[in-house]
Amino acid sequence: MGDAVENFARVCPERRFVAFPPDIKTSVALRDRMNAAGFSCIHIDGGTPKEERRELMREFRAGEVQGLTSVNIAIEGLDVPDVSAVVFMRPTKSERIWVQAAGRGLRSSEGKSDCVILDHAGTLMQFGPAEDFVPPALHSNEGKKTTGKDAKKREKKIIICERELEDGLPCGAALIGTHICPECGHVHHFEAIPDHAVVIPGQLEELTAEGRRQHAYQLEEKRRWYAELLGYCANRGKSPGQAFYLYQEKFGEKPGGWQKSSKPMQPSAEVLGFVKARNIAYARRMEAQKVKHAAD
Repeated sequence: MGDAVENFARVCPERRFVAFPPDIKTSVALRDRMNAAGFSCIHIDGGTPKEERRELMREFRAGEVQGLTSVNIAIEGLDVPDVSAVVFMRPTKSERIWVQAAGRGLRSSEGKSDCVILDHAGTLMQFGPAEDFVPPALHSNEGKKTTGKDAKKREKKIIICERELEDGLPCGAALIGTHICPECGHVHHFEAIPDHAVVIPGQLEELTAEGRRQHAYQLEEKRRWYAELLGYCANRGKSPGQAFYLYQEKFGEKPGGWQKSSKPMQPSAEVLGFVKARNIAYARRMEAQKVKHAAD
């Protein structure tokens, strides 16, 4: 979501950065566009000759260039403490990759107080802030790398059905390892994956840890949320009780006595986004349980 160069120029043009595009073609194009916009930038990938890669990394570490864009090289092990911006463009189902990529900008350095993460892949909604990551227990298999056939067996694609229903809103159901929506029955036909990223126009908005944690919903906001959750459930043919549990999941408390007088409202993008993220998380938990039971 959003143009990487335009958003970088608007949000943090003075910062040193590392960028993680989804593929080599996009990475090379990002390097060229960054340079054209006045931000000195280099590109490396697995095919970059060792001597060339070594020289490019020396330039970057020495501060001779402002930014580095990389594919499958700099996610692990890169230690350049004065990097204070991360441009994340790579869709991933791996929380480990998200946390390690964000970590390239979280190294402490003299005069550095924070790090800006420009998330163009919606990963923050999927996994939450990288600083909130809790490492899996040492005895757990969670987080361990899998390769080859084992990885293919465990990894199932999770898709959110975007089919527009009669109410004009997307279905929002989660599909796991299937192309048929379990809610609306829509059959999804997927095009071949392109060899470069497709940019969806948009402007990133700031989300700070302080704002996320300190925001206190007022009663009117909570009532609006409950009414919109009722509207969501009504549109999907679900019982009002589902809205009750969604509200409780969102706010960690039950609705007040005003619940009985609440009338369904058309759900906003904010509420639909919450339900979508919740559906994805639920689908992942169910898939993890299946994998665990299969292993047992």
